[in-house]
Amino acid sequence: MSNKKKSKIGPFAIRPYIRDGKDTGRWQIDIPDEYGQTGKRSRRLRPTKREAKIFVRQLLRQSELSGKLPLLGTPKLGVTFEELAKQTLRYQSGKIRKASLQTRAHQLKSLLHHFREKDTATVSDDAVSQYQSQRIQDGKSAQTVNSETGLLLQIFRWGLRRKLCLTIPEVELIKSMTRFQEVITMDETAKLLRNFTHRPTSVLVRLMMETGMRSGEVFHLEWTDISQKDLTVSIRLSDHATPKTEHSQRIVPVSKSMIDEICALPRINHLVFPGKQGKVRTDIQKAINTASLKARLMRDGKPMRIVPKCFVRHTLLGKQKAIIPKTNSKND
Repeated sequence: MSNKKKSKIGPFAIRPYIRDGKDTGRWQIDIPDEYGQTGKRSRRLRPTKREAKIFVRQLLRQSELSGKLPLLGTPKLGVTFEELAKQTLRYQSGKIRKASLQTRAHQLKSLLHHFREKDTATVSDDAVSQYQSQRIQDGKSAQTVNSETGLLLQIFRWGLRRKLCLTIPEVELIKSMTRFQEVITMDETAKLLRNFTHRPTSVLVRLMMETGMRSGEVFHLEWTDISQKDLTVSIRLSDHATPKTEHSQRIVPVSKSMIDEICALPRINHLVFPGKQGKVRTDIQKAINTASLKARLMRDGKPMRIVPKCFVRHTLLGKQKAIIPKTNSKND
């Protein structure tokens, strides 16, 4: 083999691929064990030297962004916001709740639309402020814009620790008024439950009222989490759900009437309260709005704004079982 044809880029060697003592015309890339996907030394083949060099440069970039290689020079090396954002979410995968990861991926869409190809060193304070103003002009709420801005700052904090950006933009969050949360009364609760047209949804809401469980916890309940004998509902880590915190994994006691109503529901699949096509529900706000309008729940002459967060622990069944009858709505 002629060493004149051999070249090296960083820790990667490129050489002609020799088989049975003959040059095959292809090029071999030697990948050290610390940079291989399996943790072992490996080789890759490419048809031309040019394609081999392109492949090596891609490996170098991936190694730099993942921290396996130090950046060759200052952080301003053309690391785009898109590259930094994807590396951040990839790092967070498996470390945070799946639902939180999906929320951040959704928030990232708008950020990528504005900053995708920008070098991380060029995303200035003014650039982020202009982004905030543009989003408000697009009709987005202050809460939405603040959530997106918070994610952007989180990405830059992660990048700064790994020297993938120079600084973190300094911006102020947009001031916003917290919307008034109306607390539903016992009488209003009884009316609301009687006006759900879909019985499983009515049982779902009653369970939230009785236990104070989060909507996401109820959406992901499986039949194996229900104990009719012990009168309990278990909230635990599964392949389909990740509790909000480590303390969220718990066993929740429920009343006999509640457990009987749950066990009387049709068993479509492993989920206790499946959504359309048997998939996990993501929201019940539309069903709550419809039931509220049918029940004619009003405050100050206007329809009540009822959200799942209104179902707080003050509505425990022990306080309301004399008021709230068993749900008798029909199953669609």
